[in-house]
Amino acid sequence: MLTRCEAYSQKIISNNKDTLIGYTLTQNDFIIKGLRQLKYYKIADSICEKQYSNSLLVIKNQIKTIKNDSSNLADYKAIALNKDRAFDEKQKECDLLNKTIKGLNREVEIQKAYKWVFIGLGVVGTGYMGFKYLMK
Repeated sequence: MLTRCEAYSQKIISNNKDTLIGYTLTQNDFIIKGLRQLKYYKIADSICEKQYSNSLLVIKNQIKTIKNDSSNLADYKAIALNKDRAFDEKQKECDLLNKTIKGLNREVEIQKAYKWVFIGLGVVGTGYMGFKYLMK
């Protein structure tokens, strides 16, 4: 930032037959204006410094949150992997039980077929014996 920079030196000023060493009014106005700007810039600089430090704190907190989220994500991935493994094991158990159920259903159907065959044989045998008994 470039600003106008003038060098002022005190001058001898006579005021009501009194000799003073000082600045002229225009020089005083310029110096006071510069002091006011300096005060304004110092306040603005302190505000900027506070905002900068606050933004650094926010960034540090966000980085910490991201790290925590990353570790949580890894934990969640491990949990999901364990759940998938457990699901696969349960699926294998279900497949094995389904095979067992199919085998048992086949055995029940075979037993039903034998039952009807023997019922039919019993009816035929009873009919034959009854017929022989009646024919005697």
